[in-house]
Amino acid sequence: MRLTQARVGSFTDSEKVWNARGGVAVDEFDYGLLNDTQVVDGQLRLHWLEQVMPDYAPGPYDQLAAAYRRAGHDERAERVLVARRTRHYAEAGIAGRIWGALRRHTVGFGYRPWLAACWLVLFWVAGGVRFLGNAPTPVDDGQHPAFNAWIFSADTLLPIINLGQDGYWRLDGASQWIGSALVVVGWILATTAAAGAARILERVS
Repeated sequence: MRLTQARVGSFTDSEKVWNARGGVAVDEFDYGLLNDTQVVDGQLRLHWLEQVMPDYAPGPYDQLAAAYRRAGHDERAERVLVARRTRHYAEAGIAGRIWGALRRHTVGFGYRPWLAACWLVLFWVAGGVRFLGNAPTPVDDGQHPAFNAWIFSADTLLPIINLGQDGYWRLDGASQWIGSALVVVGWILATTAAAGAARILERVS
């Protein structure tokens, strides 16, 4: 069955459609309006799409995601886009697969901000435990606040926000590397979580 570049006003599919003899070509297929979103599970439709795509191509994923958005199913659309990124990295080299797995499980490719928030909490706790047993030395013996390992960890991890601990303490040895890692991780996760939250707010507004 050839659906390449086809555009339909409304579309209702079934397993028989996707199991058509000779396969199904879906490049640049525009679903228009999906009529059966309450009947056909989103994961099942994604499975049907992927079984007729022996080679990865982003277009069919984008078209399906767009159809779900038009039908008002933004969460399903985002699951399709996550699946697109997952397959893209799965067909890359070893380095690409590792990087893709890291992005998927830490930030959900930017579509699951709650994952980034969970990792932020985890790194905050890890940093607090580290600094609790390895307090840094003050930069200036005369002027510095009382050291608090948990606030210091959060101040190091969270970009922009100043909690009154950063800049008063000097990290040495392994703590210096851990502090630098917290800064980098904080920027990556915080910006991802903020972008994802903005996307959600835009969706519900």
